[in-house]
Amino acid sequence: MKKSCRSCPQTTNENPFNIQPVSSIMTNSTSTSPFDSWVEACNTASSTSETASRLKAEARTHFEQISSPASPHKTGSRLSVTEDLSNASSTTPNGALASLVSSLRPVIAGESICARVCGLNLLEGALDGCSSLTQGVRQAVGYYLVELCRADGTGAHNSQLFVDGNGLSPEEITQQLKALEQKSATSNGAGSLSSLEEVRDSALSCLKALLSSNLDIFPTQQSQSKSNGDLLKGALSVLSESMELRMDLAMKGVRYRCDVDAMYMDAADRVMNAGDGYVQDDIVDATMEENLSQLPRAKRSMCFTLLEGALDGLNEDVIRGKGLSSELVFPAPVRKTMVKFASFAASCIQGETDPRCLLQLLRLLNKVQRFICPLIAVGATSSAGAQVMDINNNLIQFPFTELFDAVAPYYPVHFTPPKNDPYKITQDALRKALMAVLCEEGVPTTAVSSTSMIEDGDENMIIHAARMFMERLDPMRSSEYQPPSSGVDSEEEDKAEAVRDLSELLLPSKRIDQSNVSDSPKYSPNLTRVSRTLLSELSSTLTRVHEEAVSHHTNGKWKFLAGSIRQFSSSLAYSLELHSVSIGSKVSSGWTSFVVNTINHLAPSLETSPQGMHGRASTAYLASLATGGGIVTLKKVLQACIPRLLSVLSKFDNDNTNREQTIAAIRGVAALVASVRVAMEFWGKDNHGVRMHPHPLASYASNIVERVSVIFDTGVNCHDEELLCAVIATIESLLTLADLTLLNDNNVDLLVKMLTLIAEVVLSEDDSVASKSNNEWRRECARAMGVFIATGLEDASDKSPAETPSKLSVLADELCSRAIISATTTLQLQNSFSVSQTYRSDWIALATACSNGTEHVISKILAVVLTKAVSALQSPDPDYSPFMVFSFISQNGGPDVAKAFHSLTSPSITYLDIVNELCKSPGDGKGLLSRGISQLKLPWQNEEENKELDIQIKRAYSVLPHLMPAFESPSAALSFGGIVELLDQSLPPVSKWDENKLCVVSSLAAATLTNSEDIKGLLKDVPSKVLKTLIRQLSEFVIGSQHEKQSRASAATCLFLIVVHADLDEDSSAILQATLDEIYTTLVESLKTLQSDARNPLVLSRIEEIFNFMGHWGSIAACKGGSLSSIADEIATFFVEMACTGSSSFPLNNYTIEFPKSSTDENENQSITDNHFDSSILPALSFGNMLSVNAGSPFWRQRIIFKIIPVVMKVVKQEAQSHNPPPSGALAVCSILSCFPSSLLNEENSKQITPMLIAGLVHLSKHVDEMTQTESLSSNVLDVLGLTLVGFVKILSEEHLSNGLGRFIGVIISSLLRLSTREICSESYYPKQLFALQCLENVARAPVSRNTKLRERDQVVAELSTVVDHPSVIIRQAVVHVRNMWYTL
Repeated sequence: MKKSCRSCPQTTNENPFNIQPVSSIMTNSTSTSPFDSWVEACNTASSTSETASRLKAEARTHFEQISSPASPHKTGSRLSVTEDLSNASSTTPNGALASLVSSLRPVIAGESICARVCGLNLLEGALDGCSSLTQGVRQAVGYYLVELCRADGTGAHNSQLFVDGNGLSPEEITQQLKALEQKSATSNGAGSLSSLEEVRDSALSCLKALLSSNLDIFPTQQSQSKSNGDLLKGALSVLSESMELRMDLAMKGVRYRCDVDAMYMDAADRVMNAGDGYVQDDIVDATMEENLSQLPRAKRSMCFTLLEGALDGLNEDVIRGKGLSSELVFPAPVRKTMVKFASFAASCIQGETDPRCLLQLLRLLNKVQRFICPLIAVGATSSAGAQVMDINNNLIQFPFTELFDAVAPYYPVHFTPPKNDPYKITQDALRKALMAVLCEEGVPTTAVSSTSMIEDGDENMIIHAARMFMERLDPMRSSEYQPPSSGVDSEEEDKAEAVRDLSELLLPSKRIDQSNVSDSPKYSPNLTRVSRTLLSELSSTLTRVHEEAVSHHTNGKWKFLAGSIRQFSSSLAYSLELHSVSIGSKVSSGWTSFVVNTINHLAPSLETSPQGMHGRASTAYLASLATGGGIVTLKKVLQACIPRLLSVLSKFDNDNTNREQTIAAIRGVAALVASVRVAMEFWGKDNHGVRMHPHPLASYASNIVERVSVIFDTGVNCHDEELLCAVIATIESLLTLADLTLLNDNNVDLLVKMLTLIAEVVLSEDDSVASKSNNEWRRECARAMGVFIATGLEDASDKSPAETPSKLSVLADELCSRAIISATTTLQLQNSFSVSQTYRSDWIALATACSNGTEHVISKILAVVLTKAVSALQSPDPDYSPFMVFSFISQNGGPDVAKAFHSLTSPSITYLDIVNELCKSPGDGKGLLSRGISQLKLPWQNEEENKELDIQIKRAYSVLPHLMPAFESPSAALSFGGIVELLDQSLPPVSKWDENKLCVVSSLAAATLTNSEDIKGLLKDVPSKVLKTLIRQLSEFVIGSQHEKQSRASAATCLFLIVVHADLDEDSSAILQATLDEIYTTLVESLKTLQSDARNPLVLSRIEEIFNFMGHWGSIAACKGGSLSSIADEIATFFVEMACTGSSSFPLNNYTIEFPKSSTDENENQSITDNHFDSSILPALSFGNMLSVNAGSPFWRQRIIFKIIPVVMKVVKQEAQSHNPPPSGALAVCSILSCFPSSLLNEENSKQITPMLIAGLVHLSKHVDEMTQTESLSSNVLDVLGLTLVGFVKILSEEHLSNGLGRFIGVIISSLLRLSTREICSESYYPKQLFALQCLENVARAPVSRNTKLRERDQVVAELSTVVDHPSVIIRQAVVHVRNMWYTL
């Protein structure tokens, strides 16, 4: 059998289908074509874009219809193959496409550029609409289109490209050359370079659509009637030809598109040698890569899209082939073409600088790896991966090296996208695309790896990439490596990124579960593609860089690098250990190269000089390997290190000659013992809690205890606390193993002796260690004692009652009791004690026991502490030490403490018992829960009861801060149901004892809700009826002025969170409306009282409470959104109108509310101590409080500001024409708005508000004496001053706003000086004075009115000098700073 030719359609008997070339169909078509209307449209087109788009869409629709299964072609079974094919050619997409190409050939070869472009777009639409094409049609159309991509293949060749200069004068030659240029410019329609390039681009797009189309292997019924054997053989042959054709046409298309022909060069390059009569010299034979890089970005992108389309079609062929045969093997010529295609795609990236094309190419190369590498690797037996031999023993291998050489120059990626980049290309996206190529992301494991590691000397992408990353991590000093040229990253950050890249290359995405019994590898497949030599080099590099990073231990970035290296090395060791298990070997050669060689290199330094830099770095590195490197690695590290360290300890003597060495060795032992605990935790998780046997420390525990005991005794005798701290750390590590069976009786006695001495240190009488010099020593002792208590109590719980407890268990129980007694009774502290100000070692011991113990240990400790707490509450002279202990262990004992506390049930002491005791009234021994509201008493005045009530409330406020940490934990959700029940029982309060109950319960409820991770889920468990009642009663309680303020604040928090997060939209709206009606009535009454008794401060205070409560509901409505949004808008508008104009329509009922008029309202010298002046500020401050809530949608605040801006700007414009001081309320609103970003107000509004702020500043500065000397002055006036100054701080810090202050600088400076130079004033004025000084500093910095500032400089310096002796240190420092700035202006 002769070898078939793959470059043209087959017509011999070797073709099982006997398919005729489509070119013959094209030339033999009838004179009448069904596509004449389209051809006519192309020839008459006047607009390329509109006509081309329309024809493309029509062609796509038409060919989609004839390609649909609903309209199959029909052939008779008696027809010959030739007749069957001829009939199919006129009724199938293949035949229709051939007819269309035949009809369009004159158009595409014509002179009109517009017609040619339209014709190619028409053909592209037809190709897009075809569901599948036969190999013959694709071949014929493909070679036709690829020729159109040539620079001289557009169908319009000039017959004369030169002028014969024989016998012509230079002038005649010049004239003929100009005529030739004019002819070239006018031929082919608009025959400019750009127009002809458009034709080539359209041909390239058509070719892409063709190559990405599916293959139709059985186009006719006759071809399907062949015998199965011949049919399968022929189908696979056609499939191979199709794949080869796709790749070949794609490469040719890109090459031809990059060609540059002489007739299309720029005019400046022409007529280089007119004396010879040629238009230009011969073009230099440039390479494809050079020509590709010279194309515009969009055209380069089209070339890359063509290659991607061929890959997509290739993948479809593979899928089709796998459906025909489960053992799909492609012949060597096809594989060689695949290799050429991969190399060709890699060459396209050379010199690419545009980030858009670079990202496209990197993703293309990764697709090449994912699609082509597995096809070349089919049948491969080499450990190096995708390579195989052809029939001539020539190696056919995927071009790893070519791809690596192409992408390596782009590593590492340093890219800063331009501002407002519409393409959204980031450095991270480019990096991920590059790493996908270097890591061969998505390539099937069978295509690139095997179960065993490759031999030394083999090369692949993973080895190349790993060496490149290692070079970045530890560059050769001879290479004069410089940190990243971008200057963005430091050297240590650059190295840390190299470690990250190595992790992505060699490690799986997450820790593998050893219990997974699936066939998938439990390690990264890339690990089998590296050699032993590479792993050995990597190990040396990591240890070298790690030691360098450890030497910079004071630098946080180097410290992070050291931690990253340790994490990577241990994870890699674990993966290598898993690989050893997968191949049925105890240890693999890769594990030996990476782990054993490292241990052999580092371990000797632990015996010779563990205190040196190399020794300390080696200890940390080996301990990390032991922690996360797997059990085999752990045992190997312990075997190599523990004996060496114990040898150092055995040489210790009392003359301190080797003290530093001994301390370093002890800490090394502690680190290794701690690594055993972590490694065993990993083991337990991976093996469903099964304990390891034998224990890794079984051979070393006894010797460690003996050596440590000797050194401990020496340290105690010598009072060497540093040595003792190291010993305590080792003991603590031993105890955390929670396996005391490793110790013999002698070891236990030694351990009991040491622990007894440690306990004496912890439980000594003088236990306030906040100011002691031996803090570290006592903390180490406390932690060791806590760990021992946790271990000993847990060991006792594991034994049955019939078993005799061990010495250690008995000692642990004794020390736990002593620690609790000591913590709760030894030190009597004041009720105002703050845990953050000091700590106690016995508290630390209990907290450490809880953090290391199980639920059993925590519950036992809590039971004793809470019992003592309740007993303390029952005492006539309560001691709050038990509550302080509880608070400390709640914050420092781990999350399980709060969980255990809220899980306690009777007969243990629970939170309900504590609440009952706090809320118990005189003579009531049952507490709150048993009484409910049935025993509520009517209010009555009794002096003794009032005194007792005050004591009870004071006691509650003393205890609550210590209970809060437990209720601020997410575990408090377990108790929320009981808290809601308590709250429901306490409302409404009808006696002062109920106030005490609400003081406790509302605080606990607010803490639980505020710190809940799922408030909605928390409230779903509460019946809606209860929630409705709570909302109504909480609202009534908050507005009641007779109730205690802190209780009302907690109730307000509960009200906010319940309404915002509960699903009670309709009910919330009704409740809000009823609440507003009540507010309206109360507000009207209060304003009437203000009018008749303007000097009564209680009336003004009541109005302030009403406005604040209304603002609270406004923030609730705004954050809730939905139907409540409009109510929030009305409340905000009401506040602003009341502040700016003194009257407004009340929300929902539209009744007008007005402030009472004052006889001094029109007086410029109105005193700021007047209550009418103060009352107009109140709605503005409530408006500010409403906007300050950070909850709900991020847009509600913007919506409200948009609603109220017209009201504010109207007042601002009116005041701009007035000579009176600005209304205090309007000033407050403007000050609040000025504190928000300018984007919410827009720049114009911000500039219009500024003059009012200046006028307000001047007015307030004139009354500075009243503000600093009047004791009864309301804090609201100072709040407005503070807001005004804060607004100025913001304005002066923004250049576009400060530029408008130029003509006001003089008066601003004078006002600020009056406000900032008050030496005798109340402490409440200090913050405002600091703001004024900050404004003076910003004025000096602002780039405005320099001459005015220089003129005022001496006065500023002189006046500031008068307050350098201010009573406040902070004010003095600020004055000196601002004065110096003005002095050096």
